[in-house]
Amino acid sequence: MKKNLSMYKKVKDAPQLVSKLRGFVNYPLGPYHIIVYEDSGIKTLADLKGKKVFLGPPAGAATNTAKQIVAAATGMKPGEDFEVVRFDWKSAETAFLDRQMDAYFIPTT
Repeated sequence: MKKNLSMYKKVKDAPQLVSKLRGFVNYPLGPYHIIVYEDSGIKTLADLKGKKVFLGPPAGAATNTAKQIVAAATGMKPGEDFEVVRFDWKSAETAFLDRQMDAYFIPTT
C-alpha cells in the first residue's frame, strides 16, 4: 500500500492513507467442518432446521462466518430456524460429547 503496488495501485492517495492505519489483519477463510452424530438425521445443512447448533463462541469471526455459510446455503436464520447454543470452544467440545447439541461447526486449517 505504501508503494502503490498490487491491489493498491488504483487506490487514490494510498501512500498517504497507509500512515493512518493502526492495524491490518487478514483472517483467512479456511474449511469449516460440521460435526454431527451419525444418528442425528442431519445429512445436509437444510437438516439443521429445528436442531441445536453450535456455530462458534458468542463473538468472533468464526461464528459470523458459520452463520453466513448456513444462510447462503439454506436461507435459514439462526434463532428462528434452528437454536443456537452458546459456548466457548473448549466447553463446546464437552457439550457435543454430552449430546447437548446436534451440530458442531469448527473452522480448521
